[in-house]
Amino acid sequence: MVHLQLGMLILLIPIQLILFQGVNITSIFANLWAVPIISFITIPLIMV
Repeated sequence: MVHLQLGMLILLIPIQLILFQGVNITSIFANLWAVPIISFITIPLIMV
C-alpha cells in the first residue's frame, strides 16, 4: 500500500507545483501515516 501512495505522490507533484507553487513536506509524512490507519478503520466498517 505504501508503494502505491508513493507512486501517486510522485505523479501528483508536478500538478501540485503548478497549482500551489510548492510542495509541503509534512503532507508526505501525514499521508503515509494517516491513509493506512483510516483505510484499516473505514473499510471493515463499510463491509459490516
